[in-house]
Amino acid sequence: MTDVPSEPYLKYSWQRPVLDALTEIRQDRLHLMVNAAERAIAARLRDPNPPDLNEQLALPDAPRSLRILFPEISEPRTEITARDARKKDIA
Repeated sequence: MTDVPSEPYLKYSWQRPVLDALTEIRQDRLHLMVNAAERAIAARLRDPNPPDLNEQLALPDAPRSLRILFPEISEPRTEITARDARKKDIA
């Protein structure tokens, strides 16, 4: 990605909204911050530029962290694992 966050420890532009959500202390703004972080991650996943190896490793952790820390706020995901898919095939 070409746009670099202002903080030297944030390497990718989608990390700023994630960090903002993780550090939000105002309950009334938390939903907005988590939503913004999820949108930033989704936008990066749709970006045609391939992520470097470090970003490939970091990208799955960000939404997982949001779902674990804010299960009541994070968008529900319908992730089907290989085992779930096999169960459907058997049934």
